[in-house]
Amino acid sequence: MTDQTADIPGLLAGLLPQGEAMLAMRHDMSEATLAGYVEAVAVDQGGRHWLLGWSQDRLGDAFGLMVLERQRHAGALVLARFPRDDIPEGCSGFLGLLQADWQAAHSAPVPVFMLAVPGGAHLRISGEALRQVDLRVMSGIVEAAAQAGHRGYFQPLAEMLAAPESWVPGLVTTEDPVSNLGIDTIVALPGLGYMVEGWVLAPARPVTGFSLRAGDTIGHADPRATYRMARPDLDAAFPQQAGLGRDAGFVAFFPMRDARPDSGDLLLRLHCGDARQSQHRLDPARIAWLHRGVGEAALLRCYPALEHEPFFPAMAATLKRYRLLGRVPPVAWQVTPAARLLVLGVQDGHDDAYRIAAQIMAWRQVLFSQGIGVALLAPEACRAHMLPLFRELQALAEMPGLSLFFIAPPLCPREVAAALVATGASRFALLRPGFRADLDDLLACLEMTGPDPEGPARACLTLADGPSGLTGLEGAPGLGGDAGAFVDLARRGEAWADLPGGEVAGLALRASPRPILPPLWERIERSGVAL
Repeated sequence: MTDQTADIPGLLAGLLPQGEAMLAMRHDMSEATLAGYVEAVAVDQGGRHWLLGWSQDRLGDAFGLMVLERQRHAGALVLARFPRDDIPEGCSGFLGLLQADWQAAHSAPVPVFMLAVPGGAHLRISGEALRQVDLRVMSGIVEAAAQAGHRGYFQPLAEMLAAPESWVPGLVTTEDPVSNLGIDTIVALPGLGYMVEGWVLAPARPVTGFSLRAGDTIGHADPRATYRMARPDLDAAFPQQAGLGRDAGFVAFFPMRDARPDSGDLLLRLHCGDARQSQHRLDPARIAWLHRGVGEAALLRCYPALEHEPFFPAMAATLKRYRLLGRVPPVAWQVTPAARLLVLGVQDGHDDAYRIAAQIMAWRQVLFSQGIGVALLAPEACRAHMLPLFRELQALAEMPGLSLFFIAPPLCPREVAAALVATGASRFALLRPGFRADLDDLLACLEMTGPDPEGPARACLTLADGPSGLTGLEGAPGLGGDAGAFVDLARRGEAWADLPGGEVAGLALRASPRPILPPLWERIERSGVAL
């Protein structure tokens, strides 16, 4: 077992002129010069080609070559050799690093590798096409060869395969310094990154840093949001390593703008000093995706002062964007233009649908005489009841201005704004959802739709574009005024607390307390972070 040591990039560069000289030569590809086979190829993150196969020992361990495919490509090849019992005598298996301007492709013709060795030789492909494999196959070969015996440029090639850019799980440059690793929580947010909570026991070398690979993206732990902590429970679980639990716990945040649910495998790399490292595969099924409403408790537990962490502003803005994008837009089942519009929100349950239909029938003459259209915003769950009721209302000659929208509850400012835009309303009144209004209440709201309403056509309310929907209308029949101003407010997508206080048709409206928000959203709203 004799290993050769060399600067592999320098060695390949020095052999490349041999391959270039072969481009203008004629070559013998008969059986007499067949010296072995290439069985598989793997391409690493840096675009380097790793070849797996076997060849005659007489060729040596490094040489120039030419790849013959559709065109001729000059290159060089350096080999790490290991014994195999399934090949002819005088031959050995190899793992080789190829430098060439050739790129392996499934659809390309079968390549032949012509070698710049005395007497001439070539390597063919075993099978009908060159098999492309994951780099982990090469990792397994290196691990097996390390136990079974090896020669050639084994050690320098093994170190290159284990270098940071290769990210082969299970490979380290030396003996793995990590004896035990546990992952408790993984919280992620698309476009932001990953938070990993866990513990590590490394008796040989302390862990000095963390890196994470998700698919093709690599992120390094932000030292400002990464910390260690005591895990006394590990001393009892691993008595043979008692004392290591005092700083075994860790929380690390990895900023990664390309984080997404379909990134694929996660690889966690632990840096242990002296170029030592340990790589571990994490289960992507364990990720709690924050934009889906999971992982909030773990995030707050790991970062009790979350709003002061460096990633908080970006996280808050990203979650707000997802909250807005996650709202299903209203479905306009029928739209009738109306300059003055009464908006009625139907609550869940068919009882409210029938109640509102009865109110409209009772008010139809008043609405018709004042030229006011009606927009019904109903939950999709009420569709089976709402459609026949809407047809019945349309049949009334006094109701020409009816519109119907189906929404995903709760009713929020965006849904109201969508109805205003679709109908072309210039002024509107919104009757408080669930409010059992009489004719006086209706007339009070309709005053807000007039061209010159008495008093300011504004209301003080807290509008939460979230689980609580429209709030702040308690004690009043509704709100209304200029449709354009309301639409502008809805488009901001912020905290919905921007409408000033005042009177609406003689009824004083006071802001009700904000709805109780989940702890994470309470911090986001309190921070005032904008989109």
